[in-house]
Amino acid sequence: MTPSPIPENEEQRLNTLEQLKLLSPLHEDRFDRITRIASAVLGMPVAMINLITAREDINKSCYGMAKGAKNDRRVSFCSYTILSDEPMVIENTLEHEQFKDHPQVAGGMNIRSYAGMPIRAADGTRPGALCLVDTKPHKFSEKELQILKDLSHWAELEINAAAHLQTIAVTN
Repeated sequence: MTPSPIPENEEQRLNTLEQLKLLSPLHEDRFDRITRIASAVLGMPVAMINLITAREDINKSCYGMAKGAKNDRRVSFCSYTILSDEPMVIENTLEHEQFKDHPQVAGGMNIRSYAGMPIRAADGTRPGALCLVDTKPHKFSEKELQILKDLSHWAELEINAAAHLQTIAVTN
């Protein structure tokens, strides 16, 4: 598998991720609500909000697996997702040339389907993604993809509202 490419605005993206202070505390109820609802509404066993650092894909929130998971960024599905503002959808990983040999497909989580939507910060960078995975192939409908987009916008609101409150606290 080819390591994921780096976004053109990587330095700015990493600076924004640091300024957002999302890595501490790592797990927050406000993000866990989003992944719990994503899994339930979309019928997928695993939903995650992952943050992409310079080296890792860090699980900010998850539903359907143990919390605190980290992956090498070079083999992260979400590292590809943050390259665009559009959803990244793989209905059957075993039929996808780029991902069929991925460690989480060939073993690990046995991922067979993936849908991810980037989460944007107020400055337009994409520090992470909301994603869904299943151990079975899954054909995503337009309605499901719209729900994924809506939930990722909710995550964006959470991220940006917290950043705004931090700014207010610093200036007061």
